[in-house]
Amino acid sequence: MIHKDRLLIADPQGFDDIPTAAFDDRYTGTREEVDALWQVVQHIYLEASECQIYNQDENAWAQDVARRVLSWCPTKSNHQLLQLKSLQTQSINCNYLPISAAHIPVSKKADYALVYSRRDPAVRSICDHFDRAGLTLSQMTDTHTKRLMMAVGTEIKPAGGNSQEALAQLAIWRVGEEPLSATDGDIGEEEEVTKVPASGEAEVDQHKDVQREPSPQHHSETAQVSLQPLPPIIGLTAVGHEWATYTACEHFTEDNERVVQVTGPFPRLTASTRSFYDIFKLLSLVKRIRAFVQDVHWPALKKRILLPLVV
Repeated sequence: MIHKDRLLIADPQGFDDIPTAAFDDRYTGTREEVDALWQVVQHIYLEASECQIYNQDENAWAQDVARRVLSWCPTKSNHQLLQLKSLQTQSINCNYLPISAAHIPVSKKADYALVYSRRDPAVRSICDHFDRAGLTLSQMTDTHTKRLMMAVGTEIKPAGGNSQEALAQLAIWRVGEEPLSATDGDIGEEEEVTKVPASGEAEVDQHKDVQREPSPQHHSETAQVSLQPLPPIIGLTAVGHEWATYTACEHFTEDNERVVQVTGPFPRLTASTRSFYDIFKLLSLVKRIRAFVQDVHWPALKKRILLPLVV
């Protein structure tokens, strides 16, 4: 619910333009929760306004605005499952970059990502198994983030920035995202893959549909990993005030080439930081994305891909 009295005081000129449906008198949150949410909205509004007025650069929009938006977590969600990480200074493993017509890897990266956090016991248990096997879980080369599973990527541009360039960077980053989710074959088929042992090291490349023999000193079993496609990955672009939502799905061609298809933006899933009302809508969008990742994508990733690989 948007607190009517506070919103009327904060934005008297724009208040009459807010649709009645935006207000929900059935809201059951506590006064403390309302105060905390309002404080977040005020901070985002002030920072976004200053970035616009003073023509600040991409780093200011990212650090002062986008970080506040993405790090906000609804009170009733699992606070431990998702964690915001900055990828601004990090690179993607060249093995997972798309190749241009000139046969040159195209290197672009997202600015932020919501990752599955090791603070969550289930995530930590799975990541520890892969650590002991010496395997990575993402497309990044950083010693920390390569050991984390990416959930939602976001590319930031300043006001007046190129939205198509932002989308291109997000799409290129997504090409290498979650190599574990790459599947090969018809929907519903299953394929044997080498399990990751609970301790020791196995020579398994989880990014390819190729098996290697495990080290002689360690025993390896096989597991049935479903090749049914995972739910789509969600990505965001923020160009100045304007936020847009995209989905990315992957499939394989008849020539066994992996194709990542990015769709969007979706008009009903766009938002802004131009007004208090717009920011409430943006936070509602973030809340719904977190819920999708928590309730849909994570269970599917864990059940179909991760747990069958862990002994």
